[in-house]
Amino acid sequence: AGRHEHARAVRDALAVREPPSRRTSRALFDAARIRLDHFAGDVAAEDRARADLGAVVRRFPDEGNASRALRLWLGSLPDDAARRALLRSLATEVGASRLGDDVLYRLAELQLAAGERAAARASFERLVREHPFPHGHRWDDAIFRLGALDVEDGRPSDAIDRYARMLERAETTSVVGSYTLPSFAAAQLEIARLERLRGDDAAAARANGRPKRRITRTRRRGRAQREQAA
Repeated sequence: AGRHEHARAVRDALAVREPPSRRTSRALFDAARIRLDHFAGDVAAEDRARADLGAVVRRFPDEGNASRALRLWLGSLPDDAARRALLRSLATEVGASRLGDDVLYRLAELQLAAGERAAARASFERLVREHPFPHGHRWDDAIFRLGALDVEDGRPSDAIDRYARMLERAETTSVVGSYTLPSFAAAQLEIARLERLRGDDAAAARANGRPKRRITRTRRRGRAQREQAA
């Protein structure tokens, strides 16, 4: 226990140094983990751990450990109702940050689990709108969740249009090295599957061909641009 007490004290001291820096975020995160891992059952320690994790998320939402801090923070809460309440607050506070798409995705999944279907749709739609490819790392996951909801709601045409826009984004985005998301090929296959279910084999055949060629060309373009930049 003495070793962990010392480690916690060192990180607590780093966390309050001014001015704040990346070391501040790391110190807060490490101190919280020590408290959760080695002082379980100590109510004061657990409360302090949640406060430190909250500080990482709210003060440093663009840092790399913010997503891990969010996961630990949510895991420390008593139930999904508390998690939804926290995520709704964070969607307002840090929704536009690098962490925002993670917050919105987790919120949408919990809303779905709670039967809040319209709210979940709104959260997924906001994620797609505010954290698009190639920067948003949950963008494609949210599109597939929305497409699945479209199909469940009896609107396969909306899902097809959604996936087609996803592939169009792959074609028109010009950031080097951002073209090979596995979800692009998955979207192509899903369009073809839905077209077959609708009985339109010709459209399914087109879906199996045209998007694949687009993705191949886009990959080649990305490779050529990388070679030019070298």
